[in-house]
Amino acid sequence: MPYSTYWYVSGEHCIGTLIIRHRLTRELADTGGHVGYHVVTPWRH
Repeated sequence: MPYSTYWYVSGEHCIGTLIIRHRLTRELADTGGHVGYHVVTPWRH
């Protein structure tokens, strides 16, 4: 499945990732969607 990954960076810290799926499987269409993300715990508010 084609996707793009983007990194959230603040100075020297990687604080998270963003994943954009360009196409979806049937399962992701029902439960996941086009966008996924993760933020490192200390940077969550």
